[in-house]
Amino acid sequence: MELGRKVRKRYDALFADLDPKQINDVVRSYTSNKQRTLFSAWSFLNGMFPSTPRHFMYLGDRQHLDMAAVEAELEKTHNGMGIAIMVEPTEDTDELFHQIKSPNCDEKAQKFKKKEMLKHPRLTEMAQDAEFLALADKLYRMTEIPKLAPDQEAPKRLQKFKSVFTQIEVANTHGLPLLPNQHGDTLSEQELAHVYEAARIKLKYMYRPVESELVADGIGKDGAGYLGSEIGKLLADKMHGHSKLRFVEFSAHDSTILALASLLGVDIVNIGFCGNFLFELYEENGGWTVEVIWNPNPTEMTEGDFDKIQPIGLPLDGKYADFNNLPTGPTCARKMVNYLTMRGLKMSEVAFKKMSEFVDTIKDGTAPALDQVKAPSMTPEKEKDLKEAFTFYDSNHDGTISATELTNAFRKMGLTTVNDEDVKALLTVFEKDADAKLTFTEFCFMINLVSSI
Repeated sequence: MELGRKVRKRYDALFADLDPKQINDVVRSYTSNKQRTLFSAWSFLNGMFPSTPRHFMYLGDRQHLDMAAVEAELEKTHNGMGIAIMVEPTEDTDELFHQIKSPNCDEKAQKFKKKEMLKHPRLTEMAQDAEFLALADKLYRMTEIPKLAPDQEAPKRLQKFKSVFTQIEVANTHGLPLLPNQHGDTLSEQELAHVYEAARIKLKYMYRPVESELVADGIGKDGAGYLGSEIGKLLADKMHGHSKLRFVEFSAHDSTILALASLLGVDIVNIGFCGNFLFELYEENGGWTVEVIWNPNPTEMTEGDFDKIQPIGLPLDGKYADFNNLPTGPTCARKMVNYLTMRGLKMSEVAFKKMSEFVDTIKDGTAPALDQVKAPSMTPEKEKDLKEAFTFYDSNHDGTISATELTNAFRKMGLTTVNDEDVKALLTVFEKDADAKLTFTEFCFMINLVSSI
């Protein structure tokens, strides 16, 4: 909640012309379906907008309701439902925050995340150092984390120091004892330094390669490609005047932030509790820029510190760079949007925004007879791009998009005017097997046809 207060002061002018009832129209929040991120999202918004209600919205819930009408009715008596915190599905179906754990993720990428750190020469040295091995024994006794057990391989035991590091950061933030245990063991300053050293190697090389400086050799896109594309879409919508949003929050784990950093081509090795990126969009003289700010330890910052933060200009040149060594200044917004946006999601978004108009033609009988419409041509590259989009919307990974998943897609884009009946109408037209689900082929036909209208 304290972080929310600090951020609100930095952006107070953004909301000065609004009363609490209007805040929910310009603020959006997304979170993974994990207790820590759920509470973090809620607490942050409570600190930033204490007079505005907030509620969790699970994408698959209440799809038959006209939520805009519900909100309007509630506003007659009080502030309404307030800011919607959009909750992603469970971990194995959450492409936005847990993309690397998706069944559709490249197996090589999943192995990279687990093993790349093991290539680091310093880790090899640690694994042969009696002091570090003794510390691993002690940490196992204190935490009982199975992968710290003495029968595990030494390098893999050192990998788990990152988990201990996270527990220590959380405890320090909340003023709690560090790693309380039945033995009464505590860590010396030297032991804490060892934990942090091993953890920082894991943090740096979780998504970027040890032996290469090329972003393409890392797995940032596999871990945060969809999240990055969503950020790019939000920036583009605002630049083109298609969005009234003024602030968007993404509440995620530190590993997701590290994946995003790898995607952006920046090395960050110090990430404390609530570490975060800020992407601030500015227009001046018809040009758009993004000021990118990295806050590794926001809980240690004062309100004055937040006002003094300097943005860093991102190269976005396909090579990794140390964030702390980059020059201050803005980043070209159009370059960032093009860098982040996945083409398939962009194509599908264009079509989805036209869907409500197409649904109207279905209802009034003026929609074209699809058996007389020639499917637009598909290049292999376009098919690959649309496959990425299809995978994103197919949240249960069964190879089809159901009515619920299609409605979820509209909700994710903020297109709440498309209701349950509209989705059923679309499926009636485009799916050929009478199973109320879109195959990839049917999805491509729908996207290509509606985009061309």
